[in-house]
Amino acid sequence: MAFLASLFWDPEDVLVQYRPAAADYINNHPHCLHWWRPTHVSLPQPKSILVGVNSLNVLYLSKVLP
Repeated sequence: MAFLASLFWDPEDVLVQYRPAAADYINNHPHCLHWWRPTHVSLPQPKSILVGVNSLNVLYLSKVLP
């Protein structure tokens, strides 16, 4: 996902992924992600601790999880 995002957005761009309501859902491609960012305003962001723990990186998790 990070690679795909890097093709279209700058590393510091904040994006959201939408899951539309069933009544509004359009599926033009089975692997489509609905990423979006406004162009003239900033998106509100949660505190980083609500997204993940910075000290737990992928390498650490791969050693402790089965």
